[in-house]
Amino acid sequence: MGTSCNRPTARAAAAHGRMGTLVLLISSLATLLVVSPASAARFHVATSGTRVAGESLPGDWTDANCYPRLALALQAASAADTVLLSREDHRLDAAATLRTLLANRDFDAQPGLCRVVLGTVGTLQVDASATEATLRGLAFAAAETASTHPAVQIASHGEFAATVVIEACRFSAWRATRARRPEAGRSTLSRGRPRSR
Repeated sequence: MGTSCNRPTARAAAAHGRMGTLVLLISSLATLLVVSPASAARFHVATSGTRVAGESLPGDWTDANCYPRLALALQAASAADTVLLSREDHRLDAAATLRTLLANRDFDAQPGLCRVVLGTVGTLQVDASATEATLRGLAFAAAETASTHPAVQIASHGEFAATVVIEACRFSAWRATRARRPEAGRSTLSRGRPRSR
């Protein structure tokens, strides 16, 4: 009788051991998936840069690791990524889509050290599908003093779900405007004379 009782116990223990191992593997895999999320990429921009594709290595500001133009880095970046600018003037001569964090290389509140100079049609258009677009620590200036083109344009298509954050930025001679027609659903920071009081 003792032998017959031990066999089911041995089988149950062996089955329990396999089950315990399976549960442990699933649990470890779940922990691995939770602890190791996909990390956001960084894209560095310096006018002397030579990179034309791929993400930049964090902290490396050598020419080979930096994009030469802001427009190229914004095009390569996706919504969760970060585009960082070196302390110099960066020219934007065409419309570029902003769907990420765009900041100076130190993430600080010193907009005078890093300028985005906008050409005649240079503008940042906030992507309506982005969950959050952020500008931090940048100064914006127009290359042509008579330019009336917007610096930042926020267009909505149906329901606008994105959050736009502008922190410690300076827009020389721009003002915030809203489209007169509600159906246009567009807000801009436009260049022009300040309104008289």
